[in-house]
Amino acid sequence: PTPMILCGDRLYLNRMWCNERTVARFFNEVNHAIEVDEALLAQTLDKLFPVSDEINWQKVAAAVALTRRISVISGGPGTGK
Repeated sequence: PTPMILCGDRLYLNRMWCNERTVARFFNEVNHAIEVDEALLAQTLDKLFPVSDEINWQKVAAAVALTRRISVISGGPGTGK
């Protein structure tokens, strides 16, 4: 194999490119949607999170966590994770 891989506008060391593809493949294979009652989910989330004109990212994160097998929530200190 070549020591470096050019993928689009990104240059990877071969080993790192292989590692990234392995991780991406894992997440694509494992992270299927979980069947939920969408009306019940919306009702429950509306009770837990106040209604706002702005996007409530904590509510979005909770919805993702309840509907996907894997979710990644990131942010700096004090961001409401």
